[in-house]
Order: sequence, then structure tokens, then C-alpha cells
Amino acid sequence: MACGAVPVAARAVRRVRVVGHQAVGKTRLAHRIGARLGVPVIEVDALMRLPGGEAADVAAYRAACARALADAPAGWVVDGDDAAQVGLAYAEADVVLWLEAHSLVTFGRLVGRLLRPRPGWTRAAEASALRWAVAHRAAERRRWSRLAAADPGRWLRLGRRAAAGWVATRGAVPGGEAPGSDAAPSGVPGVGHQNGVAGRGRRVRVFGTSGSGKTTFARALAQRRGVPHLELDAIFHQPGWRPASEEEFHAGIRAFLAAAPAGWVVDGNYTARVGPLLDDADTVVWLDFPRHVVMARVIRRTLGRLLSRRELWNGNRESWRGLVARDPEENIVLWAWRSHADNAVRFQQMQAPHWVRLRSPRAARRWLATTHP
Repeated sequence: MACGAVPVAARAVRRVRVVGHQAVGKTRLAHRIGARLGVPVIEVDALMRLPGGEAADVAAYRAACARALADAPAGWVVDGDDAAQVGLAYAEADVVLWLEAHSLVTFGRLVGRLLRPRPGWTRAAEASALRWAVAHRAAERRRWSRLAAADPGRWLRLGRRAAAGWVATRGAVPGGEAPGSDAAPSGVPGVGHQNGVAGRGRRVRVFGTSGSGKTTFARALAQRRGVPHLELDAIFHQPGWRPASEEEFHAGIRAFLAAAPAGWVVDGNYTARVGPLLDDADTVVWLDFPRHVVMARVIRRTLGRLLSRRELWNGNRESWRGLVARDPEENIVLWAWRSHADNAVRFQQMQAPHWVRLRSPRAARRWLATTHP
């Protein structure tokens, strides 16, 4: 989700501000950046909080911040916002990283801190921090949005994984991404450019966890390209939910490919079962959506299929028994939950330059809208 523009990359990055909601992971990111740049990290929260987690006197706090900055003339990473108290203008930083995460993630972490307070914090102080985060989240987001829009050459708005990519490239800006995009930075090895060759491919595979929307995305992409679309589930799940044999599975794929010499879009994982049959794909799109997005989608989709009794493939329909089954092989909701982390590791290892990794439905829609017919 980079909001920054080329000017950030044009100057040396030695002074970095890291802002974001409470429990988003600012401190961890700040220390990674500090280690990468070889500059000290100034933790605003550590200067602001007294033992037990209570807030320090503003004057003493600002004086401590000023001393810390004066001790780091060659550069620094300031972790935390508190702009009114810090006495440090955003413009003094070479880059301001706005780290974002879903509210369910941050609030879950804050509740965890309440149950198990951080070292030096009381439960009352953690409860106060949680109340403050709930009350001020929307206002913080609006303020940072205004600041980022007013200074797009300095601000970068990043999700956790995109931030890791930024650190790996020591501050290189994701080249050629549209503002607000949360596609993977093109500077990260193994990830295709958002609008490069990946946008012109004629043979495309679409990967993603069940519920990520592979089929909907692949069907729309095939329509834009004017090429046939194949859903691998339609071959694998034979009547009565019988899994296709390897011979049946391969025969179905070969028949499809023979009928699509000008190009195709195939959705579905089945990496081990497919073997080398689809290795000549010139683009692989990975719908790498957060687990909470995938789970909400797969639950909504499953309930819709159950209520409508819609046929899926070869006469097969979802069953209520499958929804309550404890075996992930029978329960698609459990399967999506269990396989999400495994897929992330597996696809990460498989990445190559012709891959496009899209981390949100919005990024997927944007990429789809900008692909060439």
C-alpha cells in the first residue's frame, strides 16, 4: 500500500519516522530499519511512559526526545507518532512509514496485552491504551491520510509484508505502483511488476487459498483477455465428490490446453497433481489475502451455496454435514483455515519473476482493471 512517489528514492534515507496504530508492529519494524541503516532507534513510547505505563510530563518528555535526536546526528529511526509532544516535524524525516494492519489484528494484540501486560506495564495502563486506541483509531487514520496526501513524496503507506520488502531494499520505493496499491513492491526479488510483462501474459495461472476468489478473478481475467478459462476443481471433483485419478486429471487439462492454443487462464492450486503440464504459464497471479478476509469469504460463500443448493461441478453440491465435519478434507471452512499458512509458505518458496502477488481484494481489482486485453 505505498503512497509514496519517486522522490523518496531520489534522496538518501537516514532519518525515518514510523507511525501507525497501537500494536501494529511499529517497534519491531523500526528496529529492523535501524539495524539495516546502522542508525539508532528512538522509541517514543519508551520516552513517554513512566514505570507502570503512565504518561510522563510533556515538558520532560519533549526534552528527552530532543536529547535523543541530538545524540544521533548521522541519522535515526523514530518509532511512534505523538506528533504534538515529540516536537519533531514530519518534514525533518527523509521518509515517513505509515504501517497498517487490520483493526481485528491490532485490537486482538491489545486485548492480549491486557490479559498479559508488557514488562513494566500495569493492567490498568494496558486497559487505558486499549480504550485510547478504540477511541482514536478513526481520527488517527484521517490525520495520517491528510498528511500523506499533502506530502506524497515523503510518506509510504505499507502493510506488514510490504514493509518487510521496503526494509530489504533499504528504502527503495516500489517502482511504478499506483498510489494506495498494496501489491508487492517490485523491488522485492521474485515478485513480478504490477504493470510489466505480468499484465500482458496470455497463459495465466491463479493461485490462492480456498475462499480467496480465484475462480471469480480468473473468469474475469479470461473475459478481458478473450481466452478460455479452466477451473481445476471442475476436473478434480468427479460425480459424488470422487477425486479424479491422475490419468483423468491430466487428460482433462491436456484437452483444455489443446483447445486453447492462443492462451488461457487456469485457476486452482493442485501444484503436485498438475505436475509440469502448466509450466509454460507466462504469468502466475497469487491472491495472497489476509486470513480474516479469506475466512469471511469462504464462510459467506459456503452458506450461500448451502441455502441455494447450487450445483458446483458434476452434480456436486455443498452439504450441511460437510460444514460441521471435523475433517478438513470434508469441511471447506476448516480446510481454508488450516491451509492458509501452509499456502503462504509454499507459494513464497515458489515465487519467480513472472509472479504477481496481490495482497487484498482492492489490489486484485486494480490489477485486473489495468491489465491489457
